[in-house]
Parts: sequence; C-alpha cells; structure tokens
Amino acid sequence: MRCYILTMVLLFVTTLTNSFGQVFSDCHCQGPIFIKVEHASTFNGSLQEYFESEFKGRYQDIEGSILLQLFVDTNGKSCCMSIRNTTSSISSARILNAVNKMAGWAPAKDKNNKLVSFEVELLILFKDSKLKVNYINEKPPEFKPIVNLNTTNNPVIVKDRKTIWKLWNFNNSMVPSDLSRNITMDSAGFIWYCTDNGLVRIIDDNHWEIFNGSNVPALAGKNNTTWTVGMAVDKANNVWIESGDHIVKYDGKNWITFDTSNSPLKSVNKIRVDNKGSVWFCTFFGLIKYDGENWTKYTTANSKLVSDDIKDVYIENDATIWIATNKGINKVVKGDWRLFNDSNSNLPDNNITCIKGDLAGNIWAGTGAKNNYFLIKIDTTNSVSYNMSTLVSSLIWNITIDNKTNKVWLATHNGLVNFDGKEFVQYDNSNSIIPSNNIVSDVLIDRKGNKWVSTFGGLIFTNIK
Repeated sequence: MRCYILTMVLLFVTTLTNSFGQVFSDCHCQGPIFIKVEHASTFNGSLQEYFESEFKGRYQDIEGSILLQLFVDTNGKSCCMSIRNTTSSISSARILNAVNKMAGWAPAKDKNNKLVSFEVELLILFKDSKLKVNYINEKPPEFKPIVNLNTTNNPVIVKDRKTIWKLWNFNNSMVPSDLSRNITMDSAGFIWYCTDNGLVRIIDDNHWEIFNGSNVPALAGKNNTTWTVGMAVDKANNVWIESGDHIVKYDGKNWITFDTSNSPLKSVNKIRVDNKGSVWFCTFFGLIKYDGENWTKYTTANSKLVSDDIKDVYIENDATIWIATNKGINKVVKGDWRLFNDSNSNLPDNNITCIKGDLAGNIWAGTGAKNNYFLIKIDTTNSVSYNMSTLVSSLIWNITIDNKTNKVWLATHNGLVNFDGKEFVQYDNSNSIIPSNNIVSDVLIDRKGNKWVSTFGGLIFTNIK
C-alpha cells in the first residue's frame, strides 16, 4: 500500500514560493490536494509527444529543464500552479499556454476509488537536442496505439425544428481518437478528419475509411502511433498530412513521405494551399512554398520576414501574401514587404495565431494572450481594427469564412464562435453538443453550408447558419 500525503492548500501554496521560480494563482483549489494516491491522474495520450509538438522547433538547441506543478481537479480539469524554468529560450508565458490548454487529463483516485484533487509534477529535460518528459510523482502511462473496434457509427444526435447536431466519438463510432486538430474536404466532397490516432476519410455517414500506421506505413510514427495534427488538400486533390515529425502526401494511390531527407520541411505548424495550387508550410524555421517542383523558403535571413516562427499564412487571389507570426503580420505584394505590429498599427498584440481573408478583401486574424484575446480585421485600406468580446475568451486556433452568409467562424479553446460583423454568438457545452472541455480546433463549411467541427472530444456536424 502506498503512503498517502495530504497537503492543505494554504500550506501547499506557501511552500511553492520557496521551491519554484514562478507561482500562479489561476488554480482555484478547494480542499486538500493529494500528491500520492492509489491511481494518479492520467493523460489521454503521450506527454512526450504533446510537449514535443508544443515546443517543436525550439528545443533542439536548448539546454536546461522545466519543472511543472499542475493541478488536476476531480472533473479532470487542469491548470498550471507553478513553473521552475532553467532554460533561457522558452518563456514562462509560452510554457503556461502549453500547459493550460492541455485537455484529456483523467482525475486521480484514492484507495477507496474516490475522485480526489491531485498535484501532477512533470520534469521536462532539454539535452543533446532532445526533449524528455518525466512524470515525477507517478509512473507515466505507457502509450500504445489504441484500436477502435467499432465498425458502425451511431452518433449522438440532437434536433430541434431547424437545427441538427451530431457528435461522433471513440465510444459511438469509428473515430480512432477523440482528439482532433484539423478537418478539410477534397474535390469530391469527401471529409478528411485528422486525429491523434489516425486519419479518417468520410464518404457518407455509413462509409468511413480509417488510415493509420498499420495499413499505411508512411503515416506511422513513434511506437507505431499515428499522430496526425494538420492537413490540407491541394488543387490536384492531393491530401497533405502532417503526421508526427514528417509530412505525407496522398495522391489517391500512393503515400509519399517528405522530411528533412528530401525537402526543407521541419517542424511544420500548419499547411495551406493557394489558388494556383502551391502548398505552403508554416514552420518554426520560416515559411516554405512548394509549387510541385521547386521549394522556396522565406526566413528572416533571406527576406524581410519579421520572425521565423510562422503561425499561419493566407494568399489572396492576386497573390498577395499575409503571414501570421509571433511578432506581427507581414504583408507581401509583388515583392514589397510590409509589417503590421502593435507599434505601427492598431494591432493589440503581436502574437498572431491564425489568419484568413474574405471575398470582400478583408483580412481576419486571431491574436492575444491569457485573458485578452481579439479578432482582428484589416480592411482593403490596410486599416486595422479589432473586436474584443467576452465570448472570445480563449485562444483562437483557426478562422473559417462562410462566403454565403459573410459570417466569420472561430475555432477557440472555449467553444465555437461566429461573428456577423456586429455580434458574437458562442456555442459550447451549455447550448450545443460540443463536448464539455469546449476545445474546438477547426471548422469546415461544406458545399451545402453545413459545419464540420473538429474538437478535443470528437467530430461534430451541424447545419446551423
């Protein structure tokens, strides 16, 4: 039987200031916090791969460590209590953002199988261009590929007179994992849905194809896992997938791998396609364009790019390039570079998370940091304005424009939000079928105007306008 150590909150928080470099008061803890229990909190996925993704492109040249204390309550909600950071290259703000958006923690249980609040201690080590995560106060769960044995789909369905919502998840369908970060559609109208355990092609409600490292070796990652986190379809109907640490192109017959051995691709963040068919890769080492034959890489060393940390890119029909970075927005018109930041424009924050344009020529972007998030609009005169709403209360992951209704749809860490130019409307677990963690990662609008929504709790369909 293990020893149970019970630390009262007041004493616990007091001692934190002595042992940790930075303490946060965001965690509203009530009652005791256990640090040793019969069943510790577990994370749905690989902690190693999660932090490799969050810090990719940053940790290869770093030496040092990050010691984290996380609070996981009895509902499985987590937040960062403290950070001791001995690195010089990763800011505490970046660490805090990575920790507080972690979804998928399961609560701890005591010897009587009762749910209890738990302190998770993680040690992240950076050495020899590698990152290693240790779960200090409990042996970390061994991550193995989980196979969904479902062969049919029986989604949760909620209807009213005009609106329908559907939710497919691991328990009621063939979805290989509830966690998803991207969704797209090919020229045939088939939906492609990437998850943390494989790729899904949806032909219709009853005909799904699952691709993973078992049936497509090119998709396989560490420990034979299939961690697909980004995707786009080009004009030739090739599907480009970010799978683990490499890119895979599927041309309908062949699966072709692109990595550092045959391309300049490394640490890809997002994949976008322009109207001429070129594929653009947003990486932590610059912006890369592939036209089918040639690779072109833009960095701070060979261009006026403000930062090599590329968050997103949008290319207008006239080939104007809008580049979202952590230091502002670059606009490129026929080789002429311009920068929008908080010093020379009305931009409220330089950390741009996503960017998209509408048919009227307006550019929309998400920005902000903790507790201050904004939807940015740059009109055709290059005038910058922003909308701050209590409904946009968390990170904006992706933006999708409905060209039929002119609504801007936002995938946020606090639900699905739309903006009609005047008002924001939010959909979360209080008024929709969106799962309780409320994390929405992407929105796809199909040819009929229906919305397909990727979340950290399953795939959602709705016909809501």
